[in-house]
Amino acid sequence: MLVCIHHLPADDAFPFSHAYFPRDAFDELVECTHWICARKGDGFLALYSQHPYRWLQDQAGQAVELRVDAPDNIRVCEVSDRAR
Repeated sequence: MLVCIHHLPADDAFPFSHAYFPRDAFDELVECTHWICARKGDGFLALYSQHPYRWLQDQAGQAVELRVDAPDNIRVCEVSDRAR
């Protein structure tokens, strides 16, 4: 489990946080409010964001990035497998 607290200065040129999350790389994906959960084979990942996120696409039009347009944000990331 990872807990990440973002606190950017008011004059930061990039006042956002983001996570590389290539949507098509997963077998299953579920979004619920501030959570996004994904499965690949027997591996699981859950990502929480304090603030709402939005999907960004790469040049090929694939959703690959989750961005939060806020200078302050808290994220929680948990990974596991089917056995746990």
